[in-house]
Amino acid sequence: QVSALGSRVSELSTAAVANMGAAQVASMAPASLAALSAAQLGVLSGVAADGLTGAQVTALGAKVASLSAQAVASLDAVQVDALSASQVTAMGSKVALLSAAALGSLDAAQVDGLTVAQVTALGANVSNLTPAAIGSLDAGQLGGVSVAYYGFLSNFSAAQLAAISPAALAGVTVSQITGIHSVHWPMQAATIAGLGTSITGLSSAALAAIGGYSPNASYNIVLSPAQVSALGSRVSELSTAAVANLGATQVDSLTTAQISALGTKVSSFSAAAVQSLDALQVDGLSPAQVGALGANVSNLSPAAIASLDAAQFANVYVEFNGFLNNWTPAQMAAITPAQLANITPAQISLIGGVHHEMGQYNNMIAALGTNISGLSAAALGALSATQVDKLSGAQVAALGDKVAFLSAAAIGSLDALQVDSLKAADVSALGAKVSSLSAAAA
Repeated sequence: QVSALGSRVSELSTAAVANMGAAQVASMAPASLAALSAAQLGVLSGVAADGLTGAQVTALGAKVASLSAQAVASLDAVQVDALSASQVTAMGSKVALLSAAALGSLDAAQVDGLTVAQVTALGANVSNLTPAAIGSLDAGQLGGVSVAYYGFLSNFSAAQLAAISPAALAGVTVSQITGIHSVHWPMQAATIAGLGTSITGLSSAALAAIGGYSPNASYNIVLSPAQVSALGSRVSELSTAAVANLGATQVDSLTTAQISALGTKVSSFSAAAVQSLDALQVDGLSPAQVGALGANVSNLSPAAIASLDAAQFANVYVEFNGFLNNWTPAQMAAITPAQLANITPAQISLIGGVHHEMGQYNNMIAALGTNISGLSAAALGALSATQVDKLSGAQVAALGDKVAFLSAAAIGSLDALQVDSLKAADVSALGAKVSSLSAAAA
């Protein structure tokens, strides 16, 4: 009977329409259904809406917005598939009433119809969109995603996170980034890491907002090596907290140019990160950056230390217990003569008599080995008698005629074995200072 009414169905009372069942609605031609007024559509029950065909949904056009809340909530995936992008837009905030299955059926073209306000209205339900649909979100739409209880994007799957485009990420705000919880739920994978190399789309302000979110280091947001590499020189836009969270594998991915771009933020590197720096990366450090490393410079590997040039080495931090006091014998031995050429008398004076390592006492000057010959005349003159007393015969021999630059007190501390290592020409170079030799050495 309802189907026989044709377009005259619009003459029915709202009470009559409210009493329709699914079969009656399904029997109506699409054009007849579209003839219903907003008031009539507004009283269709959820049960009645179950009878809507895809063709009827399409025929409704913008009138789909007039469907009751119960009717919208009852729409299934097949019915929602029939919606156009403009109909999705017309639904307004009612789009948030769609079931998880219905939202999951929205394709990229339909999602393009969502306004920023609609995306926000979806709340946590935005995570019911497919990865393909999420990939179609633009910057404005993604910027409208709300921060759920567990954090921004906290309920996105790894596939959904990876689908977000760099262009969309440009719309992410600082408050959204700071609203990222320690981990993304329930995958227990880092949300930021899940974005992959698309992270390059984040604004400078958003990048700077990335940091550690938990006292437990294992839950901190840590960029993947691929992301660090993809950032290029923009790695300098990361906060000191984010730089501090870079592990050895992330730091390994940094290029020389990126190391240089970090500026004094290298001071935030962890001990493990500094240990992972190779010789090529260390070449990218400016003298100021070497100085910024502070006592952490002692975590450089011997190979990395050997790659420091004279200007870099001259900026090595002098810590409380003395210059190079926390360096291992292997690190000391890696210091080249060219590096030692820039060591100042002040730095020499700040080298303690002994270098403490692992509870054992090893003389620091002796640990330099024969590379000590690289010290300047002024630096050699600053060596104390105690320091010179620790020199090996090989070191004294390596000094050659530069032994003449030692102070009279230092020369006086040379023993017979040390003097025996000198050539006649070296002894002659001492000039009047030869009188400072002890009786035993002479």
